[in-house]
Amino acid sequence: MTNEKQLKQLKEEIQNLKSQGVKISSFIVFSYDDDIDFLIEEYQDSFHFVKNGIGFNEMFHISKFPSTFLINPQGIIMKSFFGFDEIEIQPHITSKQN
Repeated sequence: MTNEKQLKQLKEEIQNLKSQGVKISSFIVFSYDDDIDFLIEEYQDSFHFVKNGIGFNEMFHISKFPSTFLINPQGIIMKSFFGFDEIEIQPHITSKQN
């Protein structure tokens, strides 16, 4: 389920971080084949879209939806956000990650 307000806030935060020189890659993984073109058009400057990530949830043991993970360059999950929790990335970014 997509929360448009949350997605817009994430987009703004990601764009802000990129403008500060933070190297960041963000992905949205859907586990179905529904038409998401309306999202891609609006958010492709901030997110890479994986349209059919069937098996992704099981592979990474994701049981709450939606789920957001902040992963550092070494592949370690620094922070997890579940459901429609408020998502703030900036406080978890360190100068070493720039």
